[in-house]
Amino acid sequence: MRGWVRGALALAAIVAAGQVLAQGTTTPGTAVEASTRENITLWIAIIGAITGVFGAVLGVYNAIVARDARKVKLKIVPGWSLAPSYIGFSIEVVNQSTFGVTVDQIGFLERCSKRTITIANPILGDGGKWPRKLGSQEAVNVYFDLHSLPLGAHLGDAFAQTVSDERRTGTTAAMQQLARLVRSGHLDVPPHPRFLPPGVIRTINAVRELEPGRR
Repeated sequence: MRGWVRGALALAAIVAAGQVLAQGTTTPGTAVEASTRENITLWIAIIGAITGVFGAVLGVYNAIVARDARKVKLKIVPGWSLAPSYIGFSIEVVNQSTFGVTVDQIGFLERCSKRTITIANPILGDGGKWPRKLGSQEAVNVYFDLHSLPLGAHLGDAFAQTVSDERRTGTTAAMQQLARLVRSGHLDVPPHPRFLPPGVIRTINAVRELEPGRR
């Protein structure tokens, strides 16, 4: 029996017990015995009500947990990727769901618009194929050519989207710096190599050396 049903029945028992007490008794010889029975009934009803309320609360909690477990949870972490003679950008996608998901779109939102800038030919850091299926708690870094971004675009958050159209977004200090550089037309980086160089280091922080006048 569901917790809220038990709670309702217990509350009904309390009401019934209260009505019995209100009616009282007119037989002097049975007054003490009737009072004792009524007190026992009342305490049973109170205990039942407490148990029912607890069961109802637990039922609601379990429902919330179950619903939360069915949600798609993606952590989106954009950041700079740095190596000798290489300056790139990547978007890390972490599947924090309790089940596997397939990501088939990745890119950036445009500010003050419903449009997106989707990366057409993403490069996966582990050499895998795109679209990418991620198991629970699995992550992948997605790289792309920064020269493919339209200069002057108003980049917003980075995003990733699953084949079931579940979209999640994320931003970092690095993302905000990239957005400023693209919008101002001051993004000055070497051409993206065909293959990622060894020893790439990711950072979610802004890189001072990329600011105008520092290179």
